[in-house]
Amino acid sequence: MKVIGRPLSRIEGPLKVTGGLHYTADIKVAGAAQGVIVSSTIANGRTRSIDTNEAERAPGVLTVFTHSNMPRMNPTPKPWSHLHPHGQSYLPLQDDQILYAGQPIALVVAATLNEATHAGTLIKVEYDSDPPVVFGPETLKEAVQPPRFLWPVSSSVGNADEAIASSPVRIEQTYSTADRHHNPMEPHATIATWDADGTLTLYETTQHIFGTKELVSIVLGIPPEKVNVVCEFLGGGFGCKGYVWPHTLLTALAARELRIPVRVQLTRAQMYSMVGHQPASVQTIALGAATNGKLNGIRHDSVSPTSVFDNYIEYAALCPRSLWGASGGIATNHQIVHVNRNTPTPLRAPHEALGHFALESALDELAYAIGIDPVALRLMNDIEIDPDSGRPFSTRAMRKCLIEGAARFGWEKRTPEPRSMRDGRYLVGQGMAGAIFTHWRWPAKARVTVSADDAFVMLAATHHRLDCPGARSHLTDWTQDPPPHRAGLAVDQSVASASRMPCPSLRVNAVLTSARCVKAWGKLPRNRRALGSYSSENKPTSFARPSRRANNARASSSSPASASASTIQKLHGKKTPSGSPMPSKLGSDGS
Repeated sequence: MKVIGRPLSRIEGPLKVTGGLHYTADIKVAGAAQGVIVSSTIANGRTRSIDTNEAERAPGVLTVFTHSNMPRMNPTPKPWSHLHPHGQSYLPLQDDQILYAGQPIALVVAATLNEATHAGTLIKVEYDSDPPVVFGPETLKEAVQPPRFLWPVSSSVGNADEAIASSPVRIEQTYSTADRHHNPMEPHATIATWDADGTLTLYETTQHIFGTKELVSIVLGIPPEKVNVVCEFLGGGFGCKGYVWPHTLLTALAARELRIPVRVQLTRAQMYSMVGHQPASVQTIALGAATNGKLNGIRHDSVSPTSVFDNYIEYAALCPRSLWGASGGIATNHQIVHVNRNTPTPLRAPHEALGHFALESALDELAYAIGIDPVALRLMNDIEIDPDSGRPFSTRAMRKCLIEGAARFGWEKRTPEPRSMRDGRYLVGQGMAGAIFTHWRWPAKARVTVSADDAFVMLAATHHRLDCPGARSHLTDWTQDPPPHRAGLAVDQSVASASRMPCPSLRVNAVLTSARCVKAWGKLPRNRRALGSYSSENKPTSFARPSRRANNARASSSSPASASASTIQKLHGKKTPSGSPMPSKLGSDGS
């Protein structure tokens, strides 16, 4: 809260507004040819024929790749892992199948972008088309239970169904959300160039440089040390740039075959079919409560679509596992429907964000049915012990946030009747919701060197830039250790805690990416002087299960909770000896 509301300038701000930053597509590589991807116009079937003769004769065209002449790739690795994160397992231009609309069916490489684009329009394609499978009321009946992806697919504490059925007040509602697309300002782009010794350099729009390095190594069958990934600045990601998509692999292969650098940038339209999306969802919430609003049971079931070749799960039903207490039980479950779309991905905000819409809407329905204030309902069902694990939260400030928020927003003036609040000719609505969000943390290393003149140098193999006031950063070649995966807060918690930087406001500015490392330098405040070099490593308790769920606000450990520890421990069949605390759950401060 020390920076919110303060007019802080971003260190790279002047470069951004003056055009001084080099985003991936802006990088000039001598002799680079331009590639354009041609996409399928059907969603399900096969290509019967692809006539590229006219396109190949077009001015400036170097070659046209299709499934008949594109080099073969190794399969994407299974199981899926953050360490080598493919966006989808199916690799286009390897066979004649069409599994989703907008799937790449050809890659035209020419001397200029206009020439490649024009040649793409000259390709003649004949299809054998089948009716596509879409997400809707009929296919909802074909939903299946998927294998585990990130977290357990289902959960059950106590007996939620029995608790709901025996409750005097019951609410059951179905909520749906639509597809959402990433659309960062900077579309995806790749520039691939090969050295004489077989080293591949990818200038890439990525949030995960080391994951890209590993995945490309596996699929193209080259040693990881022969892959360099560079992304100087990122023009937004929202989740889609945390994965490796087929256009990156196709660009690398085209450059290898032609023995010249090749550049491919997706069009805005292709961003809707080639780099994932947040899938739609249909969520059913059932609540059982006493007449005073005390929750007895919660059931949350979510169904979402995925591609026909992957089992991606949007974990919308994750939030009820730890957000509120229910004395009788909490049950959640996820199902998927395989459809002719490309594979979905997390989109800011993923997973729980969709679930909060459904769960908190249902809680509002419950509050209205009982005639209790929505804030009072949440306060009544606040907890200090996580129902899912049976362990106390290390940080949780829900009660404090609700009370302070209600006071600051003038909640006491709210009237619950619909259309009862006005500001002149305008109707005024006032609502609230609670939230909880999974927080990621990985092992990380950082090195800080401080000289006698108060200058410091910090090295961290991360795609985000770490800044102290007055600090600057550039790329360096310190690459012994890969960083934690991906975006924003994970890097903040992992690298910042590993560095133990003597800086009062170490933060992440989320702009600089490279397979090399970030080097930050500047002057330390006089009261923070130190001399020498310091290296530190941050290691989570269990790397196999790196995440814990925690409330998104800071904790107030003195605040009482309505749901008792004994009730939750009873549901888990656990007893905690007096004076012997249960293991703490990771909180939003990474503790």
